[in-house]
Amino acid sequence: MVVAAPEPPSPPGQTFHVDRVPDQARQRIRIEEVKERLTPHSVSAPGNVALDLAHVAKVSSLIPGQVNQIMVQLGNRVQKDQPLAAVESMRLDELVQEYLVAKSKLDVANSNFTRTKQLQAENIISQRRFLEDRGQQIEAQAIYQHVREKLLNMGLSEQELHQLEHGSHLEGHKYLLRAPLSGTVVSQQIVLGQGVAAGDELFEIVDTSRVWVFANLPIEQARRFQEGDEGQIL
Repeated sequence: MVVAAPEPPSPPGQTFHVDRVPDQARQRIRIEEVKERLTPHSVSAPGNVALDLAHVAKVSSLIPGQVNQIMVQLGNRVQKDQPLAAVESMRLDELVQEYLVAKSKLDVANSNFTRTKQLQAENIISQRRFLEDRGQQIEAQAIYQHVREKLLNMGLSEQELHQLEHGSHLEGHKYLLRAPLSGTVVSQQIVLGQGVAAGDELFEIVDTSRVWVFANLPIEQARRFQEGDEGQIL
């Protein structure tokens, strides 16, 4: 829109010519109430982007073994608890055997204590015998639960443990490495068939949905900003 300064009064009898504003231009004219508002401004400054360490995870093997399967590749987007790789391990097989032995001992301890409670209620056995059998049951339960938690942490499912307890011994148990958070695989340190030791770092996963941006502003520019101000990084 062009605004012209008023011209001096014209002599009497002089005619004027008024140009009509085209309809296309008229449609672009807006009339608004005058209001006070903040005017966005931009600044340019050197800076850097840093990862939020609360959204970075390194994935390591808990047991020694050999990489049997790799489910993801560098750059893949993964979800929390998604399997990343499978490791075959003799240690895992040993834990399965420990689990079966612990389950067997717990069954015996439960059976003994059930019978002991019946005898104690009939005053056939002493309180000391009752407490001894109760202690054996508690100990057997603790050992069983400890080994069970280890197997669950290594990727075996509740269904697989249930099958083991009922005589279905699955061969070739695998330790599954799972993503501890959702994000992108930015580092992969293994290949198929590679041997790994307990504690070896195999993957790094980063969630880049939240990062830190640090800008170095001169004091004059920094004074324009207050805590809580929102902005957009271009």
